[in-house]
Amino acid sequence: MRSGTARILRVGLAAYALAIVIAAVLPGGALVAKAPDKLLHAAAYALFTLLARAAAFPARGGAAGAVAVAVGHGAAIEGLQAMLAWRSGEWGDLAADALGALVGAGSWWLVRRFSGKEGAR
Repeated sequence: MRSGTARILRVGLAAYALAIVIAAVLPGGALVAKAPDKLLHAAAYALFTLLARAAAFPARGGAAGAVAVAVGHGAAIEGLQAMLAWRSGEWGDLAADALGALVGAGSWWLVRRFSGKEGAR
């Protein structure tokens, strides 16, 4: 990957991670969504993992690193929310984050596998 593209992807990943943190610390009803909470968590972390995989873990075996970073980010947010009076950290949210991260990694693998690109791992 060209260094300019890699830099853009890393900035995008950092901006996305920051956006998740900001959304996570807002008071409970500030961001009203029409989808179930756990589905939103899973979708957010599937995308997080795809961005992490493309930006920071493009090498072979990078899926595990991308999943670890995504789940670590989710765990940090749940810990942060547990310390806020107007939010609460939940194990179920972290489980949804982890499931989403695995779906994101699996999606990366499927796209790479069936597009004929090497390095699907």
